Amino acid sequence: YEYVRPAILKWLGYQKCSLSQERAKLSNSFSKKEGRTHFVRAVTEKKNDSFWVQVPEGQESHRMRSFAQANCFLVVPQEATQLNEGDEVVIHWLP
Repeated sequence: YEYVRPAILKWLGYQKCSLSQERAKLSNSFSKKEGRTHFVRAVTEKKNDSFWVQVPEGQESHRMRSFAQANCFLVVPQEATQLNEGDEVVIHWLP
């Protein structure tokens, strides 16, 4: 979704190739090692005119339940190691 899909769409002649993005507040904390950007499967919902994103458990690549439930990716920048509840984050909506 983040690399291959946009490349294929561009090759097919589409102008808008990237996933649409939004700002949201994080509902639960998340941590990772520093050094690369992560696209974390997540669920976003609108509450009181704001988007809130929740990272479900089971993010390992062989765990498909979190992907089946996801409606977006939480974008965790390479320099970040800890995101806390209430932090404003960027999400990419899944089509």
